[in-house]
Amino acid sequence: MNEPSKKIFFPNLDGLRFIAFFFVFSEHIIWTAVKSLNIQSPFWDHVTYTLFANGGLGVSVFFVLSGFLITFLILKEIEVTGKLNVKAFYIRRFLRIWPLYYMVLIFAFYLYPFFISFIHANPDVFGDRQIYYFTFLSNFDLIHITKEGLKGSFLTGVTWSVAVEEQFYLIWPILFYLVPRNYYVSIFIGMILISFGFRCMHLHEGYVLYFHSLSVCSDLAVGGLAAYLSLNSTKFIDFFKNTAYGKRVIVYVVGILYVLLSGYFFNPIFETLSSRLLTSIFVAWIILDQNFCASENLKMSQFKGISKWGTYTYGMYLLHQIALLLVLNTYQLMNLEAVSFAAKLLKAAIVLALTFLISYVSYHWFEKYFLNLKKRFSYFTKN
Repeated sequence: MNEPSKKIFFPNLDGLRFIAFFFVFSEHIIWTAVKSLNIQSPFWDHVTYTLFANGGLGVSVFFVLSGFLITFLILKEIEVTGKLNVKAFYIRRFLRIWPLYYMVLIFAFYLYPFFISFIHANPDVFGDRQIYYFTFLSNFDLIHITKEGLKGSFLTGVTWSVAVEEQFYLIWPILFYLVPRNYYVSIFIGMILISFGFRCMHLHEGYVLYFHSLSVCSDLAVGGLAAYLSLNSTKFIDFFKNTAYGKRVIVYVVGILYVLLSGYFFNPIFETLSSRLLTSIFVAWIILDQNFCASENLKMSQFKGISKWGTYTYGMYLLHQIALLLVLNTYQLMNLEAVSFAAKLLKAAIVLALTFLISYVSYHWFEKYFLNLKKRFSYFTKN
């Protein structure tokens, strides 16, 4: 396939990726420090929990972003060439996702246990069924682990969201290949309705609602619908292009307050059924505002640091648990113990710095080779 004929670049989304990663990182690492504060106020305890132990929000942002970007590229290719090259689509996804993903699995399942046995340490016994991870079905294994009360490996636990996205990537291009263009909108609406119905059926099964593909696919569909409307409605784009600064601020403030406080004020059943969908709509609004508003105010690209590191978030997401493991083992070997809030926060900062280093090395010395290969199968490139 020829080199990409045009670059599609959304400069404000890298910063949003970093924020999504940081929510996940915070739940896994920073929340331990925050818990040690022993906040007594139920209200402020809820707020701090939402801010620092809300990795699910970060995953939801990743899902909406993926739905938007992948759908945008699919629809743009169809618009320009008249059809979608499904084979090339799969090759691009394989080259982006598989190399680092499988490297993490090999480390978690084979290299790390070998190292533990080599130093004669007692290995933990995990309930992971490895075939689920190698076939991108780890979200279903985590449902099984949670239901049965088993112990899962924290090195591979983060792969569940990658598995969901790979399942989505498997089905998504086929739908646009088979469904006539006039009915594309029914793909998004149908997936949102299926997801909402599934959540109604499993209302009291929190682990199913959190991990199951049908429960979370509405995030991807909302992102996809935002992409569809941005490419097919001039009025839709003009609305975002011309939104006044004050109105944008109001939407950001209301949306952030909803994310922070909905679980505290709203009925639990309403929260369980509707919060994910409403949050994903807010995230989609952020994506559209960041991409298409004519004003540069409130744009993520103004924050150069987090935008730069947004490029590495796939590696940071998959590798931060390995960084945590290295720091924990080092602390143990040096007989160090983080007890106070400051000590735990310092340990979290060390893990974050090591995550930056490992992901940077991974991207430039490993992932980039496959990304360059991926360009050969791309009609468009993206950020």
